[in-house]
Amino acid sequence: CGLDQHMRGGRGDGPVAGRKEILDSISKKSMGAYSIDNRIASEKGKSQEVNAAVNYGIGFGSGILIYITMFIFGAMVMRGVMEEKNQPHCRSDGK
Repeated sequence: CGLDQHMRGGRGDGPVAGRKEILDSISKKSMGAYSIDNRIASEKGKSQEVNAAVNYGIGFGSGILIYITMFIFGAMVMRGVMEEKNQPHCRSDGK
């Protein structure tokens, strides 16, 4: 039973069922064939496992801190512009 027969729907199921079986068999064979580890290499060549949740938390906290800082700075600039706009200006012609 070859790939070509599956693609043509050799058992009367149609080409979709044949493709699904092939994809399922590939999925079953590849289970556990790969793994993703968060590791960092030191200068001595040894690697240590890294906790991704801590790195995520530090990055997220830093992003929030930067956002709040920019928001406060923007509010201060906006307040200064509004004060300048509402102040009466001295005119040189004395009116």
